Amino acid sequence: MNCRRCGKELNMDDVGLSRKMIHRATIQCFCVECLADHFELPAKILYEQIERYRAAGCSLFPPAPSSRLSMQRRKSPESPNPELK
Repeated sequence: MNCRRCGKELNMDDVGLSRKMIHRATIQCFCVECLADHFELPAKILYEQIERYRAAGCSLFPPAPSSRLSMQRRKSPESPNPELK
């Protein structure tokens, strides 16, 4: 999916923020920079907002790859036999 305004390829955060700020069901999404321009906000503010939504557990913003890996490590059960580790 590409930004409706500038054509840039969108990532999950771009799509999530478009759906959060415009409409949850929108299929015409924008990159963060174009959203910032449209709403006359600095892009930095929108990136900070994405992190707030992510920290709050918003389903539009899944955990970043590095935090997903650390969550998987915490969830994996310990082996009953220490020699198998």
